[in-house]
Amino acid sequence: MMRAILIAALCALASAEGGSPVEKVITMLEDLQTQVIEEGKAEATTYDKFACFCKDMTDEKTDAITTGQTSVDDLTATMNSKTAYRAELDTEIEELNTSITDMEDQIKSEKEKRASEHAEFLKNDADVKDGIHELDAALKVLKMGQEMGMGAFAQTEKSVFKTVRKAALMADAISPKTSAKRQKVIADLLQKGGGGGDGADVGQVNYEDHSGGVVEVVEEMEGTFVEEEADLKHEEQVAQQEHDKLVLSLELQIGSAEKDLEKTEETRATTTKEIASTQGDLTTTLAQLHDDQSYLKDLTAKCEDKSKEWDQRSSMRQDELSAITEALSIIKGTVSAKTTEKTVRLVQKASAVDKTDSEDSEEDEDEDVSFLQAESRRPRSLPWRRP
Repeated sequence: MMRAILIAALCALASAEGGSPVEKVITMLEDLQTQVIEEGKAEATTYDKFACFCKDMTDEKTDAITTGQTSVDDLTATMNSKTAYRAELDTEIEELNTSITDMEDQIKSEKEKRASEHAEFLKNDADVKDGIHELDAALKVLKMGQEMGMGAFAQTEKSVFKTVRKAALMADAISPKTSAKRQKVIADLLQKGGGGGDGADVGQVNYEDHSGGVVEVVEEMEGTFVEEEADLKHEEQVAQQEHDKLVLSLELQIGSAEKDLEKTEETRATTTKEIASTQGDLTTTLAQLHDDQSYLKDLTAKCEDKSKEWDQRSSMRQDELSAITEALSIIKGTVSAKTTEKTVRLVQKASAVDKTDSEDSEEDEDEDVSFLQAESRRPRSLPWRRP
């Protein structure tokens, strides 16, 4: 092959003016060698810059991806934590609302109960006052009868006994634990004086036998009614105080619960804003992370392609330099020594190659010439050269 390069070079430059054609071939090859070397250096410099860019950007994006993934993990954890916290706040708000509603219902129920109890008190108090009033009137009549005698008493006996009987029934209803004396006198009165109802004959009653006992019973019942009135008022007062105390306690609890509810709702609103902000940061971070990952993937592919291309071009350049170097060695060492002016003139006259050579030699030389001619045009169209 080197012989073909030499012969082709000699043929191409045999007609050149001035200087030895061999020297021109050598000069051409040396210039080509220098050109290949310089272009290789320039391309190596460019590739080194690109390789540094690949390394720096790979490191930068790798760090960015690591940082981004960490941020995504942190933001996700924050989101989960805040979302769980908001769920707790929702539960707390629901419980507070339920508690407030229950206490309001309880207050309403207690007020209705108190109103019913107070209405019962008013009724009982009115009954007791009526009883006291009637007993007081009956007592006055009885005492008047004692002073005026049976004749005067007989005129009012019927109404007095009715009043005493009615008061006795009220007294039994208010205070079942009546005295034995009052029960005996009342029973006697009912049997002898009031048992006959409105139409009973009360004239048969021995007033002297019963008036003292009746007065005593009436006075006792009146005292019972007075005590009952005092007890009713005391019980009503205590019940009202207990009611007011319970309602006040519930109202204070409602007030406290409402403050807690307001505070919890504010905290929930703040937490919701924080969740929205964290979600925005997470979305932005994820987008940037995906961009960095996509960029790194594309960059890695391009850098690997450039690396493979650089290896191929370097290999081709090395092969070309080896071929040029080998050609120069052959031309300088062998061809130069055997080439004479006669050989040059024969070449210039396009003399045919010695036909006494074997057919194999002719074929080889023809192939070498063709190869050399093709190679002589190659430096301007090598695939690894920059356009």
